[in-house]
Amino acid sequence: HRKQYSAFIERYRAHIKDMYGDDVEKSEDFARIVNDRHYIRLTKLLEMGTAEVGGQTNPETRFISPTIITNPDLSSELMTDEIFGPILPVLQYEDLNTV
Repeated sequence: HRKQYSAFIERYRAHIKDMYGDDVEKSEDFARIVNDRHYIRLTKLLEMGTAEVGGQTNPETRFISPTIITNPDLSSELMTDEIFGPILPVLQYEDLNTV
């Protein structure tokens, strides 16, 4: 719900920091993308909305930070395909009956 959005974003950020520290890319506990093909596919998905949280990438290590994407096109691959990566599309709504 739109009223919960800001609280959700803050909790998400706090949880990521708690799990992986101040710099996720330096964390040994955060996995990298398995191969270049999947890395390229996932970085294209990052362009299908607005990165509210995260969005950082490093092609040399195939790193993609935990990312929340807002305003995704509902017909985009981000919303129609399985992601299998650290990307979470989030939609805001006012009335549950309209989503």
